[in-house]
Amino acid sequence: MNSKLFAPPLQPGTAFYPYAVRDRAPRLKTPSDTQRIRWVAFWPLVALALISGMLTVVRASPPPTYDVSAVVQRQVDAYNARDLAAFLDVYSEDVMVYRMPAAQPTLSGKRAMGEFYQSQRFNIPTLHAKILSRMVAGNKVVDHELIHGIAKDDTAAIVVYEIHDDRISKVWIYSVD
Repeated sequence: MNSKLFAPPLQPGTAFYPYAVRDRAPRLKTPSDTQRIRWVAFWPLVALALISGMLTVVRASPPPTYDVSAVVQRQVDAYNARDLAAFLDVYSEDVMVYRMPAAQPTLSGKRAMGEFYQSQRFNIPTLHAKILSRMVAGNKVVDHELIHGIAKDDTAAIVVYEIHDDRISKVWIYSVD
């Protein structure tokens, strides 16, 4: 076996030792040095957060005591029955409905919803929504819906409902092309 084909083992301090290891900065020796460096680097950020009021204590909210999926199902059942009173009953007074990607709500308030659904949806005799799938995460319900009657062909949509105090407070509608 030819020994010239194999390089000698790398040793610290030799020219062949990798630069990243040979030239690295010296490590701090004592815990007090480490703590001091961390505090000196961190305190301006803490001061800035305190001054600007951005430092807040975030507490996880407890899960709802009601079934958020049942709230949305009551809404879907009322929609399919074209029962405006029962439909509006599951919404909060200040409900906001967004048709994405719009940044501003399309409908704002229960009254505006009532006027829209009475004149634009519940007067259609073939109106029907079918839930293809549903996912629940905390106080949000995500439905994949197939809506029949509002267009020539069935319309698919992803609808996200946010529920507070047993009422739907926000709705985001994503059309599926």
